[in-house]
Amino acid sequence: MSFVVYSLFFSPKFAISSIRVEKNNQLINDDLINLSLNKYKGKNIFLTKEADIRQDLEKNIKNMAFFNIQKNIPDTIEITIQEYKDVLNLIVYFEKIEKTYLINENGDITKENVTADDLPYVYLRTIQNQDKQHFALDKTEIEYLLSSKKYFEEKFNIEVKSIDYFQIEHEIHLNTVKNFSVWLDFDESYLTQLHALKLALSKLDIFNTPLLYIDLRIANGQKIIFKKR
Repeated sequence: MSFVVYSLFFSPKFAISSIRVEKNNQLINDDLINLSLNKYKGKNIFLTKEADIRQDLEKNIKNMAFFNIQKNIPDTIEITIQEYKDVLNLIVYFEKIEKTYLINENGDITKENVTADDLPYVYLRTIQNQDKQHFALDKTEIEYLLSSKKYFEEKFNIEVKSIDYFQIEHEIHLNTVKNFSVWLDFDESYLTQLHALKLALSKLDIFNTPLLYIDLRIANGQKIIFKKR
């Protein structure tokens, strides 16, 4: 027994010689990550704690959605990392200055002064928290913004070119390529509100009528208000 214990914990055969890191399904060779992990090379693979490795990685990767460590006996550690994906462009006016951010699916700011044309544009028109460190949206807000946009586009076959979000008023404007906006109450289901619009199509031709806006916030989607141009 003592020989087995010695072999497992002290034999050079089980000293870590290779650490492979795969991030977003690609093997990476990052200097900062390598620097934080190189200290584990030469250490016993059984005595190396996964929690310690994770803690070191979190210092350099702030965007981890999924993390897994696999010890391949005798001497290799494989690490798999999935980052949260960027899902929208957030444009904020703070102290009369326009700021742009990329926001991931967790609600975190991943980049500043950068936009991605393949992602939706959300304009934050009023802000609950004026601290510029807290401009990022939470998961509930992101889910509502993106899901209401997608649902409207699918059901009405009209593209939404941007979204205005009034955070204080809990109000959302879906700005369409037909140059009218659809107003939603964030505190109510977008399904209910957009269903009211669907029922109104027999009386309101949103595809050909020159509209300025359609307001679905009244009476929890039981009726709609609209204004023509």
